[in-house]
Amino acid sequence: MTFSFRNNGFMTEIDHQSSIKPLAYSLAFVLVYIIFSSMYIWLSGKLATQTALDIIHLQNIELIKGLGFVFVTGAGSFIFLFFNFRRIKKKDDTIIKQNKMTADAERLTTAAILSSSVVHDINNLLSIISGNAQMLNLSETVTNEEDKKSVNSILKSAEILNTLTNTLLKASKGHVPDVKTFADLNSVILETAEFARKHRKVKHCSLNYETNGDITLEFNTILFSRALMNLILNAAEATDGGGEIIIKSIKEDANVILEVHDSGPGVADKVKEKILDPFYTTKENGNGLGLLSLKMFLNQHKGTMEIKKSELGGACFHLILPDQLNGPAIKIL
Repeated sequence: MTFSFRNNGFMTEIDHQSSIKPLAYSLAFVLVYIIFSSMYIWLSGKLATQTALDIIHLQNIELIKGLGFVFVTGAGSFIFLFFNFRRIKKKDDTIIKQNKMTADAERLTTAAILSSSVVHDINNLLSIISGNAQMLNLSETVTNEEDKKSVNSILKSAEILNTLTNTLLKASKGHVPDVKTFADLNSVILETAEFARKHRKVKHCSLNYETNGDITLEFNTILFSRALMNLILNAAEATDGGGEIIIKSIKEDANVILEVHDSGPGVADKVKEKILDPFYTTKENGNGLGLLSLKMFLNQHKGTMEIKKSELGGACFHLILPDQLNGPAIKIL
């Protein structure tokens, strides 16, 4: 089964697809307009012919009739367009609001990931400092009372710093979603792809999605959506905003396979090794933080990733997620 996305809008609240059917609605509107106009012209013309006293009188009746028709249809069109454009504006405002919320959440997640990484490194250094200070404290070479006080001061300071870093770590985790729920993977991919389709980098790309049935599993839907969004944006950039992108999901034995293909130039071997490193980028104006959400998602779900040659000629990001979430730790091949 294949879905194509071209000019779809991101739906609001609990909607999963638009209830608007442009072709059916347009045909119905035109049909009603043709029937109404034809009946009006026929009946009014017949009535005008019967009531007109002469040619001049008939011309005046036809003029009034024509102006009245233009006024009535113009007023009806205004009312119809006003309510439809108002509904479109409401949905557009919701899309803008959701875009801002997503961008804010992404920045918070990035900051949390970076602070967590820094805290981890600080704790490693504190462990070394505390270990050496404890060795000095137990050493027979430190006999001077002042020196022992200095060593104890180092131990106490390290303990306080460790408490502060753990507090910072707990605070940063508040912005990194880690709640897993049972959900349909394909539905999340569909919604994310529709959302991504509104992005200026993606709107001129051909974005397709292929699946082989329902795939329900327990995973972090919020983080997965962010990771997939970044993969789509990267694929669009690789194709200069006008190529082909295909997203595939496959249930294979105890694993779930997700692939994002693009028709770009591919990824060089030296880039593959560093592509998930913070701040690493090959783009002139890039910041190297786009795929941090993907790295975090893989870490949370014990997933693996391999960057292969795509059937489209570009890169294929091949993700493997253990269905039981007890597979190997993150492994970039």
